[in-house]
Amino acid sequence: MKIGFVKDSENSSLFEFIASRPESSSSSVTWSAASIENFQDFDLFFIPSKDSESILKKFTSVSSTVNLFGVCDLVFRQNGRLWPDNFLSEALKRKLIEKEPGLDTRALAYVAGSGPWAETALRVLIHAGFSKINWVTEEPKDVQKAARHLQSKYFGIDLRLMKNSDLTLQPSNGSVLVNTLAANSSEQFRQDLAYLNFIQRPGLIVDFWIEPLENQLLEESNHVGLQTLDGVDLALEYASVIREEIQQKMGVSPFGGALSREDFISFLKTRPLSR
Repeated sequence: MKIGFVKDSENSSLFEFIASRPESSSSSVTWSAASIENFQDFDLFFIPSKDSESILKKFTSVSSTVNLFGVCDLVFRQNGRLWPDNFLSEALKRKLIEKEPGLDTRALAYVAGSGPWAETALRVLIHAGFSKINWVTEEPKDVQKAARHLQSKYFGIDLRLMKNSDLTLQPSNGSVLVNTLAANSSEQFRQDLAYLNFIQRPGLIVDFWIEPLENQLLEESNHVGLQTLDGVDLALEYASVIREEIQQKMGVSPFGGALSREDFISFLKTRPLSR
């Protein structure tokens, strides 16, 4: 099985970590970085979020999960045919269920950022039982079309668009914040998120990004006693879903041995971005 990923994409550090492990190399499985244009040359290829829309246009049939979420994060070969799928949504769903005892689904959920990751997070939160969601972006008008589409699919959802500068004006009315904003995004936006007075205690802060290992949002969340789900834990859950689903669908495990948080963090510390 040939497995490919795009270097310097969102989860490429996870894939590089897996590829670096002796347990992942065998005569039947190979991992390598490649261009998105060559995805059809692989049996399993991970799709960066920015390329999801263009890749999906190449397929007339998709999985039920992709049909539901409208986003793909990988394609895999089954019976000689490539299929797009979405495993990240399942990883996030599992981690939310794990944290569920501390979550109040009657309270507001906040999602920060735009694009496929944000839209995946919105749908997972809706399926988790949240009916009131504030979608926070720098330019709300840029996500109006996506918001209208979501509201047309999910009856009774109160989805409000909010500018990041309005976060500091909100009461303590949120149960969860899911951040899909990259570390190199607007400094002011990231400062507004770290204000955190809009999240009730106990509440949950989810950060999609693996790197950098330390950031202002997670540090402040820990300081004020909020639950956190960082990008490392989410990525490791994603890896678990990948192994289970690919083993079931293709009959081959994409990597061997369990992945540990300690080993992954040690690997990340060798990368300049994590320092």
